[in-house]
Amino acid sequence: MLLNVTERMLLLNEILPKQGNMLTLRVVKELIEHLDFTMEEMAEAGFKQEGTQLRWDPSCPMTKEVPVSTAAAGVIVEQLNRLESAKQLTFGLMSLFERFVEHPEAKEPPPEDGA
Repeated sequence: MLLNVTERMLLLNEILPKQGNMLTLRVVKELIEHLDFTMEEMAEAGFKQEGTQLRWDPSCPMTKEVPVSTAAAGVIVEQLNRLESAKQLTFGLMSLFERFVEHPEAKEPPPEDGA
């Protein structure tokens, strides 16, 4: 699945669970390896630390084809549905919710809206 910088950061930091059963943790660990940023990608996206926040250049068009297994997609959908049921979705998560839950057949990410 083609993911932009914002979507990768949201998955890494807000969506993927930090605990679970062994199978879930193995699925998440594999997905993290694919989502993580290389040093080259970090330079291209203009990553910089500002206090406790990590910022990047919102005009960076960088996307990455990330293999998302059926099991990994299931974990993501479960987490997004949990947040939606608890009325804890944020505007930042709308794109991922639409792509994984409402329109899982979507292959292209929406344009970056800044970070």
